[in-house]
Amino acid sequence: MTEKTLDWGEKADDVFTYLHQGRRAFSPAKMLALVDKMAVNGTVKQTELMEGDFSEDFIATTLSNVTTAVHGRGTVPNDDK
Repeated sequence: MTEKTLDWGEKADDVFTYLHQGRRAFSPAKMLALVDKMAVNGTVKQTELMEGDFSEDFIATTLSNVTTAVHGRGTVPNDDK
């Protein structure tokens, strides 16, 4: 099995670009602040996210946009197979 390695610097650029394209439900700056918080901490528990200034809708929308920017539209690859 060939292991696929992501270039996270490139993916960060993809996320930045994607969040600034078109109209978004939330501002790119606010979404990038959430992404930055997770990147700085490495991991963030759901309870920590909910304690912040972020609504459930905002968190779900941001993570969905980031996932689309990194993996593209459609099904997220499953590396466990």
